[in-house]
Amino acid sequence: MFERMRRTWLLVGVLVLTGSVIGLAIVQYLMPPSFDNPPAANHAGVVHFRTVISAADVTPLSVPAFLWIFRLLLAAAWIGYGMILSIAYRYGTGIGRYSLPIIGGCALAMALLFPPSLSSDVYAYAGWGRMAVLYDLSPYFHTLRSVAELGDPAGLIAPVGASTTHGPVWIALVTALVSGLGGAGLWVQVVALKLLAGVALLVAAISGREIARFYDPRRADLALLAIGFNPVFLIEGPGNGHNDVLMVALMLAGIALCQKRRPRIGHLLVGLSIGIKFVTAAVVPWLLIELVRQRPHRRLAATALALGLTLAPTLIGYAAFRVHTNALAGIKAVFEHQLAGMEGTASTAESGSIATSSTASVSASILPRVGVLLVVYAVLSLAVWRSSVAGMYLSCWALFTLTLIVIGAPVAFAWYMIWPFSASLVRWDKYGIIISSACAVLSIFLLGRYTVLYLR
Repeated sequence: MFERMRRTWLLVGVLVLTGSVIGLAIVQYLMPPSFDNPPAANHAGVVHFRTVISAADVTPLSVPAFLWIFRLLLAAAWIGYGMILSIAYRYGTGIGRYSLPIIGGCALAMALLFPPSLSSDVYAYAGWGRMAVLYDLSPYFHTLRSVAELGDPAGLIAPVGASTTHGPVWIALVTALVSGLGGAGLWVQVVALKLLAGVALLVAAISGREIARFYDPRRADLALLAIGFNPVFLIEGPGNGHNDVLMVALMLAGIALCQKRRPRIGHLLVGLSIGIKFVTAAVVPWLLIELVRQRPHRRLAATALALGLTLAPTLIGYAAFRVHTNALAGIKAVFEHQLAGMEGTASTAESGSIATSSTASVSASILPRVGVLLVVYAVLSLAVWRSSVAGMYLSCWALFTLTLIVIGAPVAFAWYMIWPFSASLVRWDKYGIIISSACAVLSIFLLGRYTVLYLR
């Protein structure tokens, strides 16, 4: 009887969460044209999805009504998520074989229904693929602004003034996706990318469950629910289409395979993750430390092979795209633009109008941040080396990426929280709980920024 009650309350939490995030998807179609926020609302994405999905004219809400409905739905989503975690942690109750279908169904609904209203990055992704396939231009040497001048719809929605900031694995993937879809329009390409994020969410949840099972089998289902139903993963993954979910999914899958004594495939998957966004490279030295502990008699050969597998996808990818010194030009331009405090277009963390700024002043702003990050990384690396706690590197990855978001990033965005959450939610010892709580507080703040008006 008591077990049935606990399961019922768990299902109530799931219903509250899923209903709230789907409600958030629907209310985006009612976004008032005058609404703008510090991360920059993507009104063009709303209009694009509205013209495809909605058969009737939609009357936007007033700005105050939109804001309060948005806030209430966000609050409800986190309340539902808290109910899920609380019950699953205290009583070890899950929803059994229905977990993955419900997570998958929610991700599918978000991918199909949620317009990319809070970021234009998914249009930039599609634009880079279209740039290579339709215009025979390299995303590492040309910008989306140049294809916008050719009338390309992706470029018009995300007129990024810098070359791509992403690794070659991601550029190869979006190029293959646009090529494989043939003559499909932009909406289909964007939805395909959002569906890819939904699949990645499932992979991340499954991989997180396997990692948790390795350390504490009692928390395996909890890790699955914690990742699969996380509001940040749902809203920023299949909702807004960010590739951060795929990045952490590959990283978690690689770690899980390393734990299952399949290090070659595991390190290759981590390498693919680095080839999407370079931030995953921070975990590689700590994985090598774990490998050396497992294979002390083959330390040199095992380390060399692991390092080669993690670096190979990026190096081969850059060679295929014939990228040399220009590889990091886009990242440098965006970083300088943000530090200069200039106004950009939607999703300026990944894109935006890039203007010329003083290299000396930008370098002076960057150096203290880099210094702090290096000190933090060195301390965490020492902790990984000396710690006897199994899986300490997961907590260190979460702490380092949190520091990177708070101190290192010129502008902190909600989807960055996928990085630390991916590791903290698989460890439910005291370290994992403390870090996850900090991640939740910061995530609520960053998601809440979507409801703060931008005053020009």
